[in-house]
Amino acid sequence: MKRLLYSSLLMMLLMMSCIGNGTGGKDDNDSDSVMVPAMEKPLVPIVGTVGESTTMHVLELITDDGQSAEFDYEEAIGGADVGDRVLAFTRDGMAVNVVNVTAMSHLWKIVDTDSKQHLELHSDFTATSYGMDHDYVSWTCGCPAFSDTPLLFLNYGAGSNGYPLQLLTADSLILYNEGDAIRMVCIN
Repeated sequence: MKRLLYSSLLMMLLMMSCIGNGTGGKDDNDSDSVMVPAMEKPLVPIVGTVGESTTMHVLELITDDGQSAEFDYEEAIGGADVGDRVLAFTRDGMAVNVVNVTAMSHLWKIVDTDSKQHLELHSDFTATSYGMDHDYVSWTCGCPAFSDTPLLFLNYGAGSNGYPLQLLTADSLILYNEGDAIRMVCIN
């Protein structure tokens, strides 16, 4: 549904951008001209380790191949301590979102399920589920087009489920599913 809405909005904006482009004798100052903002550049995901030069608002990220880059950032979901593996979504020298992979990599118990549902997220982006509807085998985070909200994607054999990532601390993980919070607590 959201994909259809976004596609329709994009088509409408593209059609409106043709108004006042000089083809009908009008110039850009005519009252029925519509200015369409340029599309933002997509976010670029980078996985790496938090470096020693990281400060409160500058993230040093050392990639697996030893490259080092610095990005301005506001906060990291799950924190950003030196040595932690993180997934940073970057654009124009800014880490728009930073998700701490080290903090995600635990065994989580889903609250309100009689302690029968567990989800284990591993630092190599594999996953193991216990007592859940799907047998999740991997996970990742991503930011969909037109949004900077990170989603946790849990992948199973035939597909994946994406959940907005609301909170990540040392002992809590909160996701959303169609407006309902999925609360998890860390058990190891």
